[in-house]
Amino acid sequence: MSLTFVLLITLVLLISVAAQQGVESSSDDLVFTIDHRLGENDFSHRTKIHLVKKADGKQALMFPEKNGIFGADIQTLKNMLDSNSLYTIRIQTHLGDESSVPVLTSIPICELQKSGFKEDITVHLDPKQSIIGVSYSSPTSTVSRECDSAKVKDVVPFQTRIKLGDSVPIQWIPLKAVGARPAGMKDVKLGPEDNTAKPEKKTFLQQYWYIVVIMVVYMFLGRAEPGKAPASEASEGASAATPATAK
Repeated sequence: MSLTFVLLITLVLLISVAAQQGVESSSDDLVFTIDHRLGENDFSHRTKIHLVKKADGKQALMFPEKNGIFGADIQTLKNMLDSNSLYTIRIQTHLGDESSVPVLTSIPICELQKSGFKEDITVHLDPKQSIIGVSYSSPTSTVSRECDSAKVKDVVPFQTRIKLGDSVPIQWIPLKAVGARPAGMKDVKLGPEDNTAKPEKKTFLQQYWYIVVIMVVYMFLGRAEPGKAPASEASEGASAATPATAK
């Protein structure tokens, strides 16, 4: 074994120790488990990532396992690159003995190769540290690369970056629609209050029946009976027909 090789191994170990310095791993760390599906195969385990707290309080990622594609899966990867198939991962969190429901997401396999198999994963968690959403992308590389299965090596390491998504309050949606109704939707029920029966529009007689009654009574009272003169005219005729008496 040459001295140069020994020095190289020592340098790699020193870099690894320096990268992990100040990182404390415990059973309370948030652990991400990533499975992947290659071709028509079932999901298989790819790697495990620990989100740990450093001595200064900041968070850091630890990769206690290999993170990539190798072995018999290389040929399947080449076949996927030839057809630009979707590369699907399944990710879930583990906090102590609790595990979240896994979430699936995909990306075209050629996008990963063009970026040198770099992947950015943004994870959105609920208050219980369970995954409720994942954003999966591959950064655009400044070096133009082609999707070519012939350039795949025997071992394909992934460069994974995971970050926690910011907490954004959800948009408030009113239960009852507000504002004017669009044209042609006047008869559409928009809220619970529409379930109550609305009063029907009344006709003219239903609204002003009392006026009609008064007019009819007035007409009947003001009309004389046939063959009879009005009372005032009869009294005048009787006074004119009475003879004068002598004194």
